[in-house]
Amino acid sequence: MSPEQKIEFDEMKRTLTAIKEVLDVSFIENVKRRIVAPAQVLFDADSSTSGIQQAVDEAGSASYSVAGAYDDAKIITLAGINYKIGVYDT
Repeated sequence: MSPEQKIEFDEMKRTLTAIKEVLDVSFIENVKRRIVAPAQVLFDADSSTSGIQQAVDEAGSASYSVAGAYDDAKIITLAGINYKIGVYDT
């Protein structure tokens, strides 16, 4: 191993140790910018299934099975946007 390679290898070992011990500030800040915080899921008490499509309305002769009617509905909030989803009892 040449002296330049030895210096480079030692520097890589120091950098890796700093990353493993969470001491490398630039690595920490880089990770913070790239990792997305988990979405907060909030459930509303509304249990009506109104407003959730439960049947296929299609012109033509094709027929096929669709999922049954939902047993309940939940409103969840993700990133400030409300979504109403149908749920089944298990």
